[in-house]
Amino acid sequence: MVPSSFAELLELLLNQSTKHLKTDTAHQQLQQFVSEFFDKSMQVEIEVAEQTVDDPFQIQGQINDKHYDYAKEFLSNDDIIIALQQDFQAEIDNNTIAAR
Repeated sequence: MVPSSFAELLELLLNQSTKHLKTDTAHQQLQQFVSEFFDKSMQVEIEVAEQTVDDPFQIQGQINDKHYDYAKEFLSNDDIIIALQQDFQAEIDNNTIAAR
């Protein structure tokens, strides 16, 4: 068993695409939060990795992509949209679609 005077280590990988989040202030806040959460002194090390697998940022991006795809599909099958396209040559600007 490790004596309580020694800090335990938590190692985290941060995806290259979010490396801007690695700041001294954020690191200190994270280390303080982790120590309070585990109710013991914790040392947090953050390494930037070229690629991570299924991190929360990537998962949220996948969810957003699915919502966007669903919204596009929904609009392309909507009777009112179809009528506007047929009667007025309307076009959907995919850049303006925002899934919520």
